[in-house]
Amino acid sequence: MTNNINNRGLLVDWRAAFYAGLIAGTLFLVLNLFLLPVIIDGDSWLMLRYIASILLGKSVLAPNYEVGVGIVGTALAVQYILSILFTMVIAFVVHRGGVVTGAIGGLFLGIALYFINLYSFTLLFPWFFALEGGLLLVAHAIFGGVAGTMYELLEREELEVLQGEKQVMGMNT
Repeated sequence: MTNNINNRGLLVDWRAAFYAGLIAGTLFLVLNLFLLPVIIDGDSWLMLRYIASILLGKSVLAPNYEVGVGIVGTALAVQYILSILFTMVIAFVVHRGGVVTGAIGGLFLGIALYFINLYSFTLLFPWFFALEGGLLLVAHAIFGGVAGTMYELLEREELEVLQGEKQVMGMNT
C-alpha cells in the first residue's frame, strides 16, 4: 500500500475521495443544469449534451439533436468519472489539512481546474470554448471547495493510524 502514501507520508483515503467526488460532481452538475439555461437563455439539456460530446462528438450539440437515454447516460458517466478523478487529485493535495484547508485549497484547485480544463479540453474539443465564462468558473470553484471539504469530512482516521503503525514496525503492506 505504499502507493497510497502522499508526499507528506500519510495515507490518502480513496474511499472518501470517491464519495466526495460523487457529492461534488452532483452539485456541479445541478448548478450547471439549472443556472446555465437561465444565464444563456438555453435549454437545461445543454450541459448534458456538452458533457456527452466528450465521447459522442459535437454532433450531439445540434439544436435539433434529440436528447435521449444515450445522451443522459453518457453525460452522467463522463461527469462522475471526471468528478471522481479530479476529486482524487484534490484529496491528494489537501489531505490531512483539515476541513478549512480542504475547503480553501479545494476552491483554489477548482479554479485551477477550470483553466486547465478550458485550455486543454478546447484543444481536443474546440466547441467547449463557448462555455467560457463566470458561471463555469464559479461552478468549478464550488466543485473544488466541496470536494476538498467533503473529502476531509469523510476521511477515515483509523486508516492513517494503522498505516503509520505498519510503517513504524517495518511493514510496507
